[in-house]
Amino acid sequence: MIIRRVSLALLALCLLPAPAARADVAGNGTFDIILQPSLPNPNVPFHGNITFEDIDRMVLGQPVNLFEDVGDMTFEGNAVVDFAAESATFDVTAESDVDFDFAASGAGSCASSGCLGGNGTFAGRFTTINDPDGVLPDGVLTFDGTAAINGAGQGPGGAFAINAFPRVPTRSGSDVEVSSGAQTFYDTVAKGVRSFLVTARFANVGPQGGDTEFVAFSALPGVFPAGINFNGMVISVFVDIATNATVTGNVRVCIGYPDGDHDGIVDTPANNISETRLRVLYATQIGQPFTDVTVSVGNERACGDVPTVGPVFLGVAPAGATTTTISPTTTSTSVAPESTTTTSTVPSGESTTTSTSSPVPTSTSTSTSSPGPTSTSTSTSLPAPVSTTTTTTPTPPSTTTSIVVSPSTSTTSTTLPICTAALECIDIAIAGPLCPGTTLNQKLAAVILKKLAKAKTALLAARGTSVAKKAAKQIGRAQKQLDKIGTKADAFVSKPKGAISPECRDLIRAAVGLVTQQIEANRI
Repeated sequence: MIIRRVSLALLALCLLPAPAARADVAGNGTFDIILQPSLPNPNVPFHGNITFEDIDRMVLGQPVNLFEDVGDMTFEGNAVVDFAAESATFDVTAESDVDFDFAASGAGSCASSGCLGGNGTFAGRFTTINDPDGVLPDGVLTFDGTAAINGAGQGPGGAFAINAFPRVPTRSGSDVEVSSGAQTFYDTVAKGVRSFLVTARFANVGPQGGDTEFVAFSALPGVFPAGINFNGMVISVFVDIATNATVTGNVRVCIGYPDGDHDGIVDTPANNISETRLRVLYATQIGQPFTDVTVSVGNERACGDVPTVGPVFLGVAPAGATTTTISPTTTSTSVAPESTTTTSTVPSGESTTTSTSSPVPTSTSTSTSSPGPTSTSTSTSLPAPVSTTTTTTPTPPSTTTSIVVSPSTSTTSTTLPICTAALECIDIAIAGPLCPGTTLNQKLAAVILKKLAKAKTALLAARGTSVAKKAAKQIGRAQKQLDKIGTKADAFVSKPKGAISPECRDLIRAAVGLVTQQIEANRI
């Protein structure tokens, strides 16, 4: 399918209170970055490290904790810098010590030429992801980071986030409005969670319908019209709308802003901005100058008609300015299998322009179209789940232990090797086999091995510190990994394919239970 994109930028003053908003922050933390410029060469390699915060989140209906399930990551990539525009495009790949990595591409917005000696924000969509354990849910995933970079290309650190956004079904028909609903994301410029509400009204949607995405970024490059700005006390937020539906005609985009008392003044402290100063701006593509396309402002909605695919921004006009209703331009879009040609009919006296962009395949959980000046096509096949080879090694003398398995009400009597410390019990579980006489589902085996390894790392850290608070934190991390093994084992009992037997589940829980017993007895 052909993908059409409209990028939006809105101000923090437009961020609405959203008690029912979905928490689409998959993970946030910090990162450092080192650029390796070779002026005047515009190609700038870079690399760095990512550290996630230890926060349990519900992301698009799935529990996620990237600190526990992924851990620290390293990244490297290349940026192509536009020195005059103080912007860049980039590609980046990130890897972890576990079976999880991703690639992303997007745009950089810099505070200075060459992105040196000031803050830089780099944001874009994932283009590929290797996630055989399903750490992240199906959705549109983004890479978003803002850091200070000195004149030598060293980044002392900054805020980083992976955000996730749902795809919104879009029906066929005429005058079709699609809403993001109240959504949230982590803004790395503001260093906090922000909410937004945006709608897109399509003149015509083809018979097959499709999906529409509303994706927020902390910043994107672009020059504003004279006198139009972010407002010095307000932080910009960019939202990118994409659809794989076949659409023709104008797209009217409306961005919400808060005015709860309906006094015509935006409800943002210390700014006292009249809603008549709000402007919806448009550019032909990311990085190009913006022009004013505002058609109406009022009732907590600022709207503009988009003549062609490109970025749109909600800016602030000078004090005293009033909203001028602008006659909307008309847009006719013809969709062909190989390209999209958009012809914009402009007011009398001006020229007519035609632009053609290459098609982009429909996004999937493993292949995502990247934002930027042109569309790109990426097709990625995820590798099969990691296979785990278990080897049987001589075990210590054994004894018969009776362990009550939760949440089951049954008691499993099994012969388990003797272990006198938690780390020893983990080593025995890793050596296996956990379910003698049966073939364990390879995906489950890989998950168990990974979580046992994480638990072991945490327990080693606990044993290696003399600070009680740090030791307790590491023991807590280990126990979380052990608990997740039991939860995964429960889930695999009822799987339609590759299920394990209740007896195998009980054996897995029993082996994990021995580790827990030793932890509770303070025998690490």
